[in-house]
Amino acid sequence: EEYQHCQIQPLSKQSTTHPKPIICGLSHWNSVYSGPSNSAEDTAHINLVQEIIQTIPTCKQEEARSTLRKFQYNNFSIFDELHNSYAAGVYPWAATVNHSCCPNVLVRFATAQGEVPILEFVSCKEIQPGDEICHSYVDLTLEEMERKAELKDKYGIHPCDCIRCSSSSAENAMAFWPCGEKETIQTLDPFFWDISHMNEKRQIVPISQVYYTPSDMPLDDIHHCLEQATFSFQKDDDAAELSFLQQALQLYDSKSSLPLSPFSYRICCKLLSSLLVSGKIQEALDICIRIVCCLCVALGKDMVYHPLLGLQLFTLADLYEGCGRNEEATSAYIWCRKILRVTHGKESEMVQRLNMIL
Repeated sequence: EEYQHCQIQPLSKQSTTHPKPIICGLSHWNSVYSGPSNSAEDTAHINLVQEIIQTIPTCKQEEARSTLRKFQYNNFSIFDELHNSYAAGVYPWAATVNHSCCPNVLVRFATAQGEVPILEFVSCKEIQPGDEICHSYVDLTLEEMERKAELKDKYGIHPCDCIRCSSSSAENAMAFWPCGEKETIQTLDPFFWDISHMNEKRQIVPISQVYYTPSDMPLDDIHHCLEQATFSFQKDDDAAELSFLQQALQLYDSKSSLPLSPFSYRICCKLLSSLLVSGKIQEALDICIRIVCCLCVALGKDMVYHPLLGLQLFTLADLYEGCGRNEEATSAYIWCRKILRVTHGKESEMVQRLNMIL
């Protein structure tokens, strides 16, 4: 209905079918990048194409396919304060913003009851006049090769020549690291990376040297444990899921001397959820510390404001408090609030909760 309504409207008019009028993005829909034609995707979309044609008789088959490709290449995942995605939408003006693995803006949504979510870009670092506005299309906790593969497969971006991936701009892919020390699971200290607690024993190293999964590391048995954990989750067998995830992490740690890596991060995220469900607070705290440290290294020294880091810090603070470590809990809450004020907004529900706690 919205599509047909916009087709007969003068371009200068606003849409009136939503509770709050918004400028019609379809006024320049034809100029939105549709991505390359992909026979596999066209086959997968065949039923949806037919449904579109039946719903809008004036829409031709190629137009429907083009529209689906435009949606695939330009849609934004719409998420809540916990970053749980609940919808997707195309915001044509926002879709013109290019990708960077070292972004200077983040995406957030302003939502109100009964109204369309409004996409906002918020700066996450100082932006100089003339700087291009960029946000990240991919998960920044991935290794460089994984990010490049996803950018190529999903968005047709090859190679990624952002300032973080460019060999001539290596200073944009650096992380803080303890001087003369090799991090172990026993010595992980999340507050080492809190920039408000500058540490003299701090050096700057390339992220690729301290945050990676060894290419020659055998992973088959770990993947088997993760598959069994997923199967147990689907069967609502919490105890078995937890056991397989613990086995997966133990196997990883027995094979690698790198406690912080993309692979261990993914295992730990699954394990943290399982531990919380099982009520194992102390073990959950240990894993959450590791997750926060992984994020701090993966995001680098220049990406100090990121929603995933802020949310994990909220969980970390709650766990510290649950274990009676109130001083560390307060420090984590303060660090969390500093990040969420940027990523979520000062008036967000989560920041208001933090204000009450502090």
